[in-house]
Amino acid sequence: MAGRDTELGATSVEVHTDKDWQGSFGKSTSCAIHFVNGVAVHFTSRTQKATSLSSTESEWYSACSGVSDGLFIKYCVEFLTARPSTFTLKVDNNGARCLAHRSGSGRIKHMRGKYLWLQELVEQPELQAKGISTLFNTSDLGTKCLPRGRLFTLMCMIEFQNADGESIGAQEYQTVLLQEGNRRKVRQLCEMIALETSLQPVES
Repeated sequence: MAGRDTELGATSVEVHTDKDWQGSFGKSTSCAIHFVNGVAVHFTSRTQKATSLSSTESEWYSACSGVSDGLFIKYCVEFLTARPSTFTLKVDNNGARCLAHRSGSGRIKHMRGKYLWLQELVEQPELQAKGISTLFNTSDLGTKCLPRGRLFTLMCMIEFQNADGESIGAQEYQTVLLQEGNRRKVRQLCEMIALETSLQPVES
């Protein structure tokens, strides 16, 4: 779920962004979900204006769209609360996250220079660009049709409720947490076994 922690009394503004990359078959769909102190306050799902030639490029366009809306929300929050705020972008594409900390488009030759303004925000730093697991990226909700279990899990993470005030997808979300915990335990066990095997002396 989105973080609720604040720095020195500052309000936390966070945006999750994702895309449904269509390759060369058409324009991708971008989604962004904005949180203020962990509470979802704004949701967008848009068709991208340009055809992306790579997954990273499509993710970058989605991030630019989400950050653009997020800046407006950040300024509104600061005006209404008369308090400073932190602004964080979270993406599940490592290429887009690394691009945010660079200068220039790098290997993405197709991208227009006008989309690189986000790098300046990270450098200032008015914006923090961080990674997030695809499993917990809530913005996947508005990119494509999802299986029922995945849909309900994301709705629970955004704290959707039914008419009776009950959380939607709570059971599906707990199942995902359990599965992820089991994966981590298996991964740690494999790492321990690999480490012990590498430390054993080789018989001559």
